[in-house]
Amino acid sequence: MMKTAVVLFVMAVATVSEDKITPGVVQSLQQSSTANVAVALDIVSHVSGHTSLYNHAKCVTLDAVGGVFQCAALTKDEICSFAALPEVREIVAIVPFDSDITPKPADALTTTAATINLCPLNIIPKHTTDAATPSACDKPVEDVDFEGNDIKFTQRSNSDDCCDDCAKTPGCVVYVWTPWEDGTCFLKWKAGKSVHKWGAKAAKVANSVGSCQAAQANVDYNGNDIDRIYADKDDCCALCLKADNCKGYSHYQGYCYLKGELGNASYKEGVTSGVRD
Repeated sequence: MMKTAVVLFVMAVATVSEDKITPGVVQSLQQSSTANVAVALDIVSHVSGHTSLYNHAKCVTLDAVGGVFQCAALTKDEICSFAALPEVREIVAIVPFDSDITPKPADALTTTAATINLCPLNIIPKHTTDAATPSACDKPVEDVDFEGNDIKFTQRSNSDDCCDDCAKTPGCVVYVWTPWEDGTCFLKWKAGKSVHKWGAKAAKVANSVGSCQAAQANVDYNGNDIDRIYADKDDCCALCLKADNCKGYSHYQGYCYLKGELGNASYKEGVTSGVRD
């Protein structure tokens, strides 16, 4: 799963010409805190390029030739941001989008303008963005590799894409991206020995896919072994998660025994077992 970065937007302070905002807009804001409006423009393309100033999902082009946007449920701040743009000629109230009456641009923009104390005299048009999506991975560390413990690799030109690959891969807890083959993600079930590797980027996954139930001391699931791997008992769960047909594990004398099926549990001193969720 990848994050959505908030883009910083810088604009010089603009002076709001309040005669652009008609009394009907103010009345709508007083009644419901939002207003359905038509925005008359001198240059459509300029405002279209400022979609970061407002939630463009609220607006549609009503008249591309005449230069009119139809916007639903704009807040006072959004209306003031529009009014601060020199390309905007007039903002008038209209009926909602779902009304049976669809206003024509020539009819919608005939309201006489008046001086309205709605917006500050000098404002910076506000930049609205979607809320940032938290990353599934920690911030990558430059020039670091974790040796071994690969589950698989994927071809990605951008290291950020490795995070999504790892987060979706059962058992993957860390990835290393290198520029090899125009970009490769090595997805790993364990962060092994850290070594310096020029151009590499490594990061851990905050919440990996899959889990195991609490480890059971002195419990053995005899038989049904699909693999035996020399590893610490704390690594058995991750090794099981990366094997599609693993249902659980038993660890004994330094080895993880991965189970394709779980038989009856029995007591065996020194064995630690776990069941995959």
